[in-house]
Parts: sequence; C-alpha cells; structure tokens
Amino acid sequence: MQILYLSQYFPPEMGAPAARVSELAVRWQRNGQEVCVLTALPHHPTGVVPPAYRGKLLVRERYQGVSVVRAYVYATPNKGVVKRALSYLSFAISSVLTGLFARDTRRCDVLIATSPQFLCAVSGYLLSRLKRVPFVLEIRDLWPQSIVEVGAMPEGHPVIRILRHLERFLYRSADLLIGVTDSFRETWIAQGIDPGKIHIVKNGVDLERFRPAPRENEIRAEYGLSGKFVVSYIGTHGMAHGLEVLIETAEALRSDPGIVFLFVGEGARREALVEMAKERGLENVIFAGEQPRDRIPAFVAASDLCAVLL
Repeated sequence: MQILYLSQYFPPEMGAPAARVSELAVRWQRNGQEVCVLTALPHHPTGVVPPAYRGKLLVRERYQGVSVVRAYVYATPNKGVVKRALSYLSFAISSVLTGLFARDTRRCDVLIATSPQFLCAVSGYLLSRLKRVPFVLEIRDLWPQSIVEVGAMPEGHPVIRILRHLERFLYRSADLLIGVTDSFRETWIAQGIDPGKIHIVKNGVDLERFRPAPRENEIRAEYGLSGKFVVSYIGTHGMAHGLEVLIETAEALRSDPGIVFLFVGEGARREALVEMAKERGLENVIFAGEQPRDRIPAFVAASDLCAVLL
C-alpha cells in the first residue's frame, strides 16, 4: 500500500507532532508499506529554517527509509496570531500544489492528514478528492476549541464560527477519523459524527529508547544537579501549557536549595517564562532550551518528577 502522510511538522523539528508522524511513518515502512511524508521545510517552533534548507521551494530526502518531500512554508516563530495563520496558509497551499505535481507524491492508495494545524486537514481533504483516494483525518488537538481555550480568540469570533463549520465538514467528509483520547470520541459523537468511522489510537512509548537508567547521569553533571530533587518539564513551551504555574511553584520553594526546576524545550511562551523567572530572581530555575531527541531519555532519567500540564 502506498501511503501519503501529510503533516506540517517532521524531524529534525522537535515536539509531539513531528515525533508522532515520524514514528508511525517509520513503523509502517518497516511493516512493508510504501510511505511518503509530505511536510514543510523545518521551521518550528523558532521560525528559523536551517541553512541546508534555506532558499529552497522543494526538498526531497529520506528519513530512516521513509520518503520525505518538503514544501515551502512561510517560516515564523510559533507566536502571534496573524503570522502563524500566514504560516499555516502558506503550507496549506504549497502542500496541495506539491502533492499534485511532485513525482514522489503523485500516486497513493490512501491519504492521511494530521492536525495540528487544522488547515493541514483542509489540504488533505482537497488532495484526497483530487487523487480519488480514501481520506483519513488524524486529530491530535481539537481545533478550533483549543484556540478558544488558550484565549487567542473568543467563542463568538467570526473566525471561530467559520472554523466550527469547517471542522464539522471535515469530520463528516473523512473516511476514517482518528483521535488520541476517548474524550475525542465522545465529542465527535455529540457532534453527530458516525461512531463507526471513529477510531482511537492513543499515544505510546518507544521502549527501546525510554527505559530505566541511572538518575545521576551526564545531564545532572552538565547542569550542576547532583544531589538535587529535579522537577522537569520537557516539551513545547506553548500558550496552552500553563507553565507559569511552575515558575510560581519555584518561587514558593525558593528557600529550599535542594529543589530545582528544569525546563527543556522551545515555544511561544519560552521568552516570557525566562523573563518571569529573571524578574523574580529565581536561581532554582534552569532553562535548557531545545535539545536533540536522542538526549531526551537522559533528561527523563535525571528527573525526580516530570510535570505534564496540558
């Protein structure tokens, strides 16, 4: 089977969307399927395109045996509503054009589009109809509900109303609708979506990569954490994650020199969080920034408590 997998995010980018798409694509390929990932030039979340990709409209490469086709994207940091919308729209357009005319993406037996972001689902629908193949829609965040919940736009905003109609249209149009939690199924059934085409595929763990390891490791040595109780947040520093509560907790515990808060990752709120910790003079907060994926298991092993706030 030839699978065309559409996602704006893919390694070397960090973050959950890139990780999920790459892990699934590699495993499908190893199981005998022919997978092509149609994605954007690397840019998330900093808005900086790596030198090897700059000035290019189309890039072909392979990732652990998977064919990868990269299309143009308006690269911008993951903050600011207007610029982010332009970034989403640019990839929505370029992905349709690339999906139609690039030799690697012309043929497929099924098209899978993944969200975030939601315009990627629109591109997937258009390409599936133009190619006359089944359309599988994979939803990882409930858009536009997540836009409302983070306070980016109010429920009654005209853009939200338009996205609500588009959301229901895409759910009805998909041949299969894939969700990540059981609550998604409940939401979709309440919206009148056929339960028979809803499937829940929950997140998993790569047990070859994440396994018990010594607590006192190179991460603790590098950041001066030996003997400390380390509270870690590892992931996107976004608007929806509410990481300010960790800064407030660090302030409440600042008198205990044995407790350290470690932030690993990038995102729209990182600069504000760094400034927040600086203004409060918190010496028990460390920002490690974005790290290579291969180092993440060591950060987890070095942690006494890993915080999950979303």
